[in-house]
Amino acid sequence: MDWAKAKSILIVAFLITNLFLGYNVFKDSEIRHYAYTISIEKIDAVRELFQEKNIIINADIQEKMKKLPQFTVEYETYDRELIEERFPDFTSISDDIIKYQKENEIVEVEYHKKSITYTNDNEIPIVEETDENRAQEVALDFIKNHGFQGTDVKLWSTKKKYGEYEIVYKQKYENLILDHGYMNVIVRNGQVIRFERRWLNPLEAKASDKEIIPVTKALMLAIDDLRMKKENEDSEVIIEDISLVFKLDILEFDELINEKWYEINESTGTGLLYWRIFLADQDYIDINAETYD
Repeated sequence: MDWAKAKSILIVAFLITNLFLGYNVFKDSEIRHYAYTISIEKIDAVRELFQEKNIIINADIQEKMKKLPQFTVEYETYDRELIEERFPDFTSISDDIIKYQKENEIVEVEYHKKSITYTNDNEIPIVEETDENRAQEVALDFIKNHGFQGTDVKLWSTKKKYGEYEIVYKQKYENLILDHGYMNVIVRNGQVIRFERRWLNPLEAKASDKEIIPVTKALMLAIDDLRMKKENEDSEVIIEDISLVFKLDILEFDELINEKWYEINESTGTGLLYWRIFLADQDYIDINAETYD
């Protein structure tokens, strides 16, 4: 055999082997780093099935979900320096507690320093008709102006009740929503009349083998509940968002135990994972996202 030809064949074979090995290393790495992957064909099949049942999926469906870390968090704390920086026109009205005022507007930090509230009791004339979009703009301007807007903020829900809009923001951590990190803004007649913030500081993240069900399976598990939301067989249900939510093992009330939420200094991620399916009418369905062998 011609040595030059044999050499060329060996080089080509070597390159093909390297490509094959490289592909498998890449696939192994992908498997290690992702909790699941879904094919486009499967996503399209689910969308089509739901469409046939008049359930419209306007939400993005992730093809891949990274494995979730086990992380430790603590509650964000607030002090006088922060209030004076974020609310510069307000004056302290107490030496014992962190409480500042400007006319009938008050901003206060709870004694445990892990939540902050703002109230506006000024007479608010009806100067404009406030619709949902305008209420969201007012709420966003407020959190921006007071330095609470960041890349970890996600608009979560907007509800109207008795002429007021309640706009809720949740805290993001990578591809998770942290249920206990939130900002609640109440808007009336184009002004913020109440604001509350409780936020988390992620301290440490470790690798975890916690398994979750794919979002497509969560949708299939929710299909009967979604059909129950329809007014009649011909009406539509519209899915606007699907988010993976992490709820820490922290009780809001202490009726059964002595420890309250704000007495937790650090908490490690051992809570509940669930898929929250948001509908266009602000209703939602929660589906447990964890798998159990």
